[in-house]
Amino acid sequence: MDIGKIRIVEITSELSKSYVDYAM
Repeated sequence: MDIGKIRIVEITSELSKSYVDYAM
């Protein structure tokens, strides 16, 4: 398990959540 990859996935999911909220 690479911490860097997990960090990237976390940030990506955060961004997509914000994007969905913004789109709505």
